[in-house]
Amino acid sequence: MYMGQVIAGRFELGRPFESSAATEVFLARDRKRNQLVIVKVLKDKNSQEALLLQELLSFLQCNLNDVYKLFDLVCFLLKLHLCNLLL
Repeated sequence: MYMGQVIAGRFELGRPFESSAATEVFLARDRKRNQLVIVKVLKDKNSQEALLLQELLSFLQCNLNDVYKLFDLVCFLLKLHLCNLLL
């Protein structure tokens, strides 16, 4: 992974934020929402964490696009809730 790389056609990696033996964390820009986000990347696709995530997505019968849609929905609902608090 490197700065400027785009993941899933959506998340443009910025500077590295943190790194461990299993993961790398980057500051990134969500190009769809034009917001700064944190992206955590598993270094080994065959690691226990990666296999667990694959199993979870399979169990839930969803894919990463579904996860992105859920993320968008949660962001929308949070903004709606915050707007209602301010009214």
